[in-house]
Amino acid sequence: MQTAKPTKNHQIAIVGMNSHLGNYSSLDAFERSIYEGHLPDFNHLKLSTKEILARYDRIASITLKDAAINSENLAKIVAQDSKQKLDSTVTMVDSVFDALLIAQELLAQGEVTAVLVGGVDFADQAMGAVVLKSYETAKSDRNRIYAVINALSSSTPVEAQVTYLELLDERRLEEVEIEQKIPDYLATNAACSCAISSVTNAGYQGIAAQIASLIKTTLCLYYRYIPPVPQWHQQTPKSHHPFYVAAFAKPWFLAAGVNQRVAAINIVSNNAQIILAEEVASQRRSHAYLEQMPCYLFPLAADDAQTLLKQLDTFKQTIEGGNLAQIAKQTIINHQHSKADYILAIVGKNEPEILKECDRAAQGVAKAFETGKDWQTPIGSYFTPNPQGQKGKIAYVYPGAYNAHVGLGKDLFHLFPNLIDEPVIKSTCNRVAGIEKLLYPRSWHKLTPRELEAKEGELMNDPLAMLESETGFAGFITTILRDYFQVKPQAAFGYSLGETSMMYAQGVWGDIDRSSDVLNTSPLFKTRLAGKKEAVREYWQLPNQPHEPHKSQQELWRTYVVMANSELVKEKLQGENRVYLTQISTPKEVVIAGDPQSCERVIASLDCDAFRAPFNHVIHCEAIKSEYDELIKLNTLPLNQTPEITFYSAANYQEIKLSSQEIAHNLTQTLIHQLDFPRLVERVYQDNYRIFIEVGVGSNCSRWIKDILQSKEHAVISLHRRGTNDFTSLVKAIAKLLSHHAQLDLSPLYGVVKNSTSDQPVISPAENKVLDPWQESAAEQGKNSADSEKFKPPSCEERSPDDLANHKTSLENDPHNLIQWQPTFLKFKNGLSHNNTHLSQAHSVFIEQDKEYSLNNKKVIDAHLKVLEKIINEPENKK
Repeated sequence: MQTAKPTKNHQIAIVGMNSHLGNYSSLDAFERSIYEGHLPDFNHLKLSTKEILARYDRIASITLKDAAINSENLAKIVAQDSKQKLDSTVTMVDSVFDALLIAQELLAQGEVTAVLVGGVDFADQAMGAVVLKSYETAKSDRNRIYAVINALSSSTPVEAQVTYLELLDERRLEEVEIEQKIPDYLATNAACSCAISSVTNAGYQGIAAQIASLIKTTLCLYYRYIPPVPQWHQQTPKSHHPFYVAAFAKPWFLAAGVNQRVAAINIVSNNAQIILAEEVASQRRSHAYLEQMPCYLFPLAADDAQTLLKQLDTFKQTIEGGNLAQIAKQTIINHQHSKADYILAIVGKNEPEILKECDRAAQGVAKAFETGKDWQTPIGSYFTPNPQGQKGKIAYVYPGAYNAHVGLGKDLFHLFPNLIDEPVIKSTCNRVAGIEKLLYPRSWHKLTPRELEAKEGELMNDPLAMLESETGFAGFITTILRDYFQVKPQAAFGYSLGETSMMYAQGVWGDIDRSSDVLNTSPLFKTRLAGKKEAVREYWQLPNQPHEPHKSQQELWRTYVVMANSELVKEKLQGENRVYLTQISTPKEVVIAGDPQSCERVIASLDCDAFRAPFNHVIHCEAIKSEYDELIKLNTLPLNQTPEITFYSAANYQEIKLSSQEIAHNLTQTLIHQLDFPRLVERVYQDNYRIFIEVGVGSNCSRWIKDILQSKEHAVISLHRRGTNDFTSLVKAIAKLLSHHAQLDLSPLYGVVKNSTSDQPVISPAENKVLDPWQESAAEQGKNSADSEKFKPPSCEERSPDDLANHKTSLENDPHNLIQWQPTFLKFKNGLSHNNTHLSQAHSVFIEQDKEYSLNNKKVIDAHLKVLEKIINEPENKK
């Protein structure tokens, strides 16, 4: 495709952002609305012109703080739909695009260090702002770079490789003659090659739409996802075009050979384009979406039933009228060093739901102590009177293949935006990108249930895609649980092909690309074990029938799940030379496979329930012994690392020695012989493993382990269940682990997130929180300091009593510091003498801040006041 060079291509970096768009009063709130496809409300509050301007000043101030710069050598440009007079230092223009052009020119000529570009829509009382720097300056200053504006062009084609287009028009997206608006800068014109979206479909118009589209596209690049289109109506395109509409937000994977995500904003009214690209240099992203999920976990601990129930009553009083996020965070802080014998985990999305869970818990906990049985609710609250973490070790369990489904793991990368930068995960993503269209189907129109079912069928009929997606998912879940929440296993084992997933997920194998290339070029899962099943034809000495491939595949081999005693099944298979007992999942659930008529005859003789398995490849039987060498080749990979945990295999139902040859031999032996999962589970149980965590797709292994161990002491936790979103599954699992006294770090849920390869915490930008003036005060001090780039708001997870004592002087003399350190005061209050006078000063400052900035959020104010007042009014003898 021939394209001309842009006339202006001075790269500028977006280093700060904030917005107040409709009822989305912060950048985080607006970002959540983009990801979830929600609509703004522009009628919730009517402000005067003076109040609108005051609000914009507030937004601009926060944006500058976000960029960690002061007002020196700064230009200010504002696009607005009114002739309202602004500060004399502000340049007023008619559109955000014009503001960007001026900013680019100023930065290119070196007249200023940074430019604040804002948009104020007086009609919709909406606004936003960004801070721009020259790209090279931003890099040398070590700024966080949300995105890079590579080009601003009006009517001139731009050279780019765009795979996401934000169309800015006065009409809804489905009303635009899309076939006539295909830009020249798309990466390709192939069908469904470029995602398209529009803020107009969310109700944004005028200046609000202009600034919203800029911030939206920047956020999508920064967090690396493709957004959905709100209120998208089904439409059949009139002719060929390259666009597709995402039905839901999905990870933005890179195609093979591409190393940067590129997006464009096409402004239809003047045929202008803004070309943006992600910053490829590694930088840590905040976990704001995770921290602000509307589902909360509250751990309550005590040494006996009576004390625990009293704590539950106190907790109910705290919840009523309080700020749930702050209470959840404080509850976790208080719990961190608890040594109590019993832990109750309460889970809920809102106050009424949490209070109901408390009422259920009051009865459930009492009954649990009486019966010795665990208590849990569908929402996720959990209590066990028999914690297994105090009695045994933790094992990760990797399920077998062929459980993947459309939409698998779509939210994981948004919940944990740094996950994709982990070395093993990055390599895995390169492989998942190749099958992304099967996992997250692309279409211009909204897919019907029947079409979605067909897409599901396409995925299931591609064994390589199923294997790679499930291996990738196991790696994602393992990294999240082990490295973010610090749930460290002492052992790992897998069901069937789960042993292969185990090696990838635990980082034993590092060269995932090489293994995937071997898998994709090997005939194993194309024609030998799947497809024509040539290995079986040869073993059975059948002639090949290439002229009727479909019929021959269907008639040759079938796989059934049979609900019958495994010993009885073995008896019935005597004399059958083309039916195999391939897997014993539990003593009463097995898998048989082979000649369809012979299988049905065996099932009829058993007179039991049976159904076709969702997979139909050949595995775990002597019919594939001919594939031994190819399986060895597939499973022979150089070792990346040797984790200090025990690996078990079904090859000999023993531990695996971590050498390249030993692993290849064990995995191959497992795949060509019958799998006896109960034997493997019992072997692991003998070594005192009591908590089994299924880290993969589905929950079959969890169900089987329960059936195998039955009344023996154990706990089983699953991390994925189809139909339950990723976050809910994670919270339920954490609640259960918490009650079982598993060692874990809860801080990622509400604050500091530590990377597996770095001890540096990542804290969400305080100024973009919906309302947290305590952290905002801390951020303001840090951003104005000489060492601002190293500043991190204080975190109770990082402090010790000695560390706090060292700051005693500054704490007693500065009420802002008292506010900022308040959570740490609660944690270490027995180690310091508090100064009630200064705490009262902090109290006053806090109230004034919230009066000025928090507007109508009375519940938030009241919740913070309760905590502060508790400290201030606490009797001296308790301090």
